[in-house]
Amino acid sequence: MLRIFETHNDGKREVLPEEGVFNVLELGLYELHYLPNEIKPIQASVEGTPIPSAYLRMEDNTFIFAENRYFEDFFGGITLLIDGNTFAINVRIGKLKLSEIEDLFAYLWRKEERFLDAFYAKNSNIEVRQKQSEITQITNFFSFVNTFVSVLEKLLPYFEKQPHFVLRKKNTMLPFNSNKMSPNAIQWILNNLDEIQFDESYKGHYKAIQIKDRYGLIDNISTEVETKDFNTYENQVIMGAFFIIIKRLKALKRDIEIKSNIRNTSFDADKYVDFKDLRRLPFIRLLDEAMAVERKVRVLERRYSSIFANVSPKIEKPVLTSIFSQKPHYKRAYELIKNVGNYKSVAIGQSKLLNISKLSKLYELYNLFQIIDTIKASLKLPLFRVDSVWKKEEPVIEKMAFTNDDFEVNLYYDHKYYGEGVGYNDTLLRRIDKDKDDFYQPDFIIEIINKEQHKHKYYLFDAKYSILKNVRTIHLPSLEKKYLVRTGIYGSRNRKISGLYALFPDTQGEKVVEHPYYEPNIGLIASKPMVEEELRACIHNILRENLHLEFVQMK
Repeated sequence: MLRIFETHNDGKREVLPEEGVFNVLELGLYELHYLPNEIKPIQASVEGTPIPSAYLRMEDNTFIFAENRYFEDFFGGITLLIDGNTFAINVRIGKLKLSEIEDLFAYLWRKEERFLDAFYAKNSNIEVRQKQSEITQITNFFSFVNTFVSVLEKLLPYFEKQPHFVLRKKNTMLPFNSNKMSPNAIQWILNNLDEIQFDESYKGHYKAIQIKDRYGLIDNISTEVETKDFNTYENQVIMGAFFIIIKRLKALKRDIEIKSNIRNTSFDADKYVDFKDLRRLPFIRLLDEAMAVERKVRVLERRYSSIFANVSPKIEKPVLTSIFSQKPHYKRAYELIKNVGNYKSVAIGQSKLLNISKLSKLYELYNLFQIIDTIKASLKLPLFRVDSVWKKEEPVIEKMAFTNDDFEVNLYYDHKYYGEGVGYNDTLLRRIDKDKDDFYQPDFIIEIINKEQHKHKYYLFDAKYSILKNVRTIHLPSLEKKYLVRTGIYGSRNRKISGLYALFPDTQGEKVVEHPYYEPNIGLIASKPMVEEELRACIHNILRENLHLEFVQMK
């Protein structure tokens, strides 16, 4: 049996499970009481991370885990494992608002949608596959529609020049011309004598008509002429494809909005964010994409409607006709349209979605792409060759290099560096303390190489998913010890790294050491959605200080 107690200013309160799930706060202090079936040594872990045995004591046949923030850095549905027994925990967070987490996810998904696969908890594989299947179906449909739009846009000039039509006889009001009379026109005159202006003075007029002994003039007359009729089967099928696609996009948008509750964006800005608040996350981008795709389809539909005037859409599986097989532009359109029926409507379930386990990893990746975007925006890219190396085990950039004849700017993510003569070192950074066999692994390294001066400079960034107080008092001293005191640069006995920066999700950072002549500079940088300027300014200044100005954009 497990009991969880939360520490408050006025004492401890027990957290009672709801439907078998303990709801806890990410930043809460908790004491865990576990009553075993038999007294023996036990092991415990939170989502695979072991709980140190030093936290454990025994009282009255009960194992007590000392007061601690056991769930810090976790979010959503996770597993607490004690002595082989599994307990379900739902972790709510308070460091980021719901809208900020949504923005963070949307930003990463725009960069690489496969990143979301990394944030499912270990015990949600079945649901993950189901949700991936739904999302895959929807994205496949979007991909088809985008191809449909792209191809028909390219075919548009051909349809404008060579639209298929048939000539049909049609009674039309035209200016009277005695040389273009038809039997229908004569009958129309006899039925509309009141339209004729009779006068003896019209006798001999080149437009006059004679009825018995009377002469008259007529302005317009209904006569039978051959006209182009675009309401053919092939054109009906093309317009029908537009109708079907738009109908399915509208249904998909409505389904996402209703079942995923995307339009309900109201929430308490000060409350802890619950995992259940984020069930809509994977579909936010899908809704935006559905709206964007629908706009493109509607614009193209209007252009085709102007070519195929008065064409009635035909909603059925197309049949290959001689026109579809013989005219190249119609043939290409048919090859696409025949597949429209393969993309049935996708049912969106009431989704639990994303059992996110480690928000710190998500926060790392967010900052990785913020740094990449900033470097790209700061450099004059046409003057550099850009190369990327991706990790083998996950879709994440491991190294990005910006190179020209004078400089090289390298960004490393999760790079390990060892002591002298131990392991492989891709940079000149070396661990110089007594434990040389182990390695250091900062989140991000910016290496700037001046080829003319044969000089390497290093700027280290570490993402800390924590509050400012903890970053300043706990994390920064640890970073300074590892990366300033215990790190050296190979071949430069007295040199240290040039900058050390901790990134954290808040609205304002702190400059710890900043000097134009002395290094290293040290800073705490606020970085989260809508708070991007500090990180951008820092990286831009680093590049301007180390590269020729001709290679760097003006701020």
